[in-house]
Amino acid sequence: MSTTNTSTTAPIFVPQDGAFAILRIDPIASLAHLNDPEALKAAESMEFHDYVVFVPGTREMRHPMISFRAEVVEFLVQGLPPDVPSLCIDSAMSIPIFPTSHSQHPGSREPLRTLKPLPWGDCYLSPFLRETVRCPTVITTDPLCCSMVDEDISRHDDMIDLDRLRQSVLFSRSLVESSGLDAVDNSDEGIAFNEEQEASEGLDESPMNTTFSYIADDVDAQSRSTTNDELEDLDEDEDLYLCGLIFPKEAPSDMLTVNITHDLSRVGELRNPQSFYDERAQIRRIAAESMDRLRQAVEQESEELYATKTAVLLAARKHERLVLSNDPESSPNNTSSILSDGIQITSATTQSKLEVMMQWIRSYLS
Repeated sequence: MSTTNTSTTAPIFVPQDGAFAILRIDPIASLAHLNDPEALKAAESMEFHDYVVFVPGTREMRHPMISFRAEVVEFLVQGLPPDVPSLCIDSAMSIPIFPTSHSQHPGSREPLRTLKPLPWGDCYLSPFLRETVRCPTVITTDPLCCSMVDEDISRHDDMIDLDRLRQSVLFSRSLVESSGLDAVDNSDEGIAFNEEQEASEGLDESPMNTTFSYIADDVDAQSRSTTNDELEDLDEDEDLYLCGLIFPKEAPSDMLTVNITHDLSRVGELRNPQSFYDERAQIRRIAAESMDRLRQAVEQESEELYATKTAVLLAARKHERLVLSNDPESSPNNTSSILSDGIQITSATTQSKLEVMMQWIRSYLS
């Protein structure tokens, strides 16, 4: 849900859906699950920066009873995102934000509107600069400086989905062409990709955008008709979904954790999101080094435990031989019973001593 009242001073959840906000990595919270003081010390020596992001929302209710939740963020960039030919990404796969003009976009897309203008010009969102992060549940007085108009949030979602689908189709086609295989026949059931302009307003104004048609014949459609059992399953899924809305899950502790605020005044110039990914890589490196230290410690502890157990067993064997050799009731001529390990038991007294000794060894090793 989007909050449209930007002047409220009442405590609210931060961040709000549809808000433009400031994000900064929290290294301590990101690495706390490792329980490694050395890792925390390494993280404290790093420098982290503020980044402007858009919060589209996760369609989950915010809940005050959980400490951390997963949040989707999209980085706001100044200037058109660059082409990435190797991934079949072009600059038209971007969304202008008011006051950026549609004439500045390669596909002439109408910019998404905000309740108040952003303090920066020539701003864009990209479906490929989008991350899921872990943020603490915060309820405080943090008024919205800038948020997207409610009606444009659905336009945003449509364009994100369209660009991601278009990139996926182009990339799949490039893999087929580079492999030398014949192109997939889309005349049957599947997705037909057409290099044509789309005339629908608000969804696709770019000549680079494409039309996607989902084709299925009547026979297949009838075979896929919903049965009563499937309807019951759908009802059950809906109940589970509603339960998830009311009782959301804690975000995993090993996710990258960030702090978010609505206060855009903390940033003068937009920082390149590449710095964020560099910072994330440093956090991952510290975590990997911590896991290596833990693995080495476990291996060393295992070796020490093995050496200790071996020493105990050797001592027990030695003690066992002494018991047998000093037993007055034992004699080489006596009839003996042979144990599986080759030890000869020649009397009830000797057997009793061995049982006591073996019980002690088992209790020590357990």
